[in-house]
Amino acid sequence: VDSASKLTTLSQLGFDRVIDYRTCDFTAEGEHYDLIIDTKTNRLPFRYLRALKSGGTYATVGGSMFALLLVKLLGGLCHRLFGKRLTVLVLKPNFDLDRLAGMADEGKLATLVDGPYALDDLVGTFQYFLRAEHRGKIIIVPAIDPSGP
Repeated sequence: VDSASKLTTLSQLGFDRVIDYRTCDFTAEGEHYDLIIDTKTNRLPFRYLRALKSGGTYATVGGSMFALLLVKLLGGLCHRLFGKRLTVLVLKPNFDLDRLAGMADEGKLATLVDGPYALDDLVGTFQYFLRAEHRGKIIIVPAIDPSGP
């Protein structure tokens, strides 16, 4: 689920189905999912619950503080009442990094890099990021002196 301008890129990465969030509310269309990973929670948790299969999990890594708190507070209750999990993922620096590196080496992990962008244009690059137009992890590099070392 992303903006229309990114759907082709997502399809090329191997996703079975891609959805433009501006024209389709995936939580209201009646399809049910085993797992929903959200990077920008913007709906109430109950909307995500209705899009989960029994035993399914909704995990968020970002969004408004209010939405994150609701997910955290209601997660246990929703699991007991509906058999579905709501959880907030918390960053653990370098957790499982060796396994991820191995997957990347084996070609089992698709990575998407956007850039590089010059450090000299940090403000412009940050504005680009805030507009959510980037396609992958943004790479910023220090300016390179063309005359050499």
